[in-house]
Amino acid sequence: MFKFKRNMSKGDQAARIVISVLCIFYGFIVPEIVDQPLVAVLLGCFGILNLISSIYGHCPLYKMAGFSSYTNESHHQG
Repeated sequence: MFKFKRNMSKGDQAARIVISVLCIFYGFIVPEIVDQPLVAVLLGCFGILNLISSIYGHCPLYKMAGFSSYTNESHHQG
């Protein structure tokens, strides 16, 4: 199995999941709202890839850019 270093925070993951579900909904469930079939398919595919990335907590684009929104959330002080 692939082992990815996590680079997305829980908030980032939650926001991406919401966006992913909307993209999948508008891309595949009700594509007539988008008006262009190609754009609808691309939107749906983006939603699927973004959802997978969100589930794993690893964004390949973040890695390429050297960015991370993840902090070790289990070590809060207080």
